[in-house]
Amino acid sequence: MRMGAWLAVDNCFCSPALQRPAEFGADFIIHSGTKYLDGQGRVIAGAICGAAELVEQKFVPVMRSCGMSLSPFNAWVVLKGMETLSIRMREQSARALQTGHLARNPAGGGAGLLPRPGLASPACVGDGPSRAGRAARC
Repeated sequence: MRMGAWLAVDNCFCSPALQRPAEFGADFIIHSGTKYLDGQGRVIAGAICGAAELVEQKFVPVMRSCGMSLSPFNAWVVLKGMETLSIRMREQSARALQTGHLARNPAGGGAGLLPRPGLASPACVGDGPSRAGRAARC
């Protein structure tokens, strides 16, 4: 908070397995326990992480008055999901990279085109300087 504002990072999709915003000066890091931490969507959960005194000062009073806490069972479910978090994130990242390479590389068996939802025909799909002109005609 050097400049008078806190930096909060929504780390929902990267998760702690791929990104650690605290190492870059984030004051608060928000994680979705529902999506990646659990991995199965079995609970509705989330976490706000930060320096203990900041979290205690800013969020604990709200949590106490609004009852925002996980049941022990739901906390256990998220914990069990976190056992495989790094494996799942590594595999998802590898598959996304592979898909991107395949989509861009016709020699590798891909179409060389990335579909763009909302465009009317395959003639409108593709990369390069003329893409904007083709999209305008579709």
